[in-house]
Amino acid sequence: MGTWQLGKFEDRVDSHQEAEQRPAASSLKAAPLATLLPVDKETSGRSAEARGRLGSSSWCRSASWTAGPVRTS
Repeated sequence: MGTWQLGKFEDRVDSHQEAEQRPAASSLKAAPLATLLPVDKETSGRSAEARGRLGSSSWCRSASWTAGPVRTS
């Protein structure tokens, strides 16, 4: 294994260990969308809450709502 490959592997191991120490995203309450942006390792997978008007395309897929364009207030 080359030096750069070993470094990449160690970085992945470290990021996986950090992720295991954080609470599961599904166990956290939904947060206002603005507080979760920009998306990074800390906010990825979190439930967001936004208020506004739905566009013309919204549908329910597998027991959760998916919205098309949303104009936030």
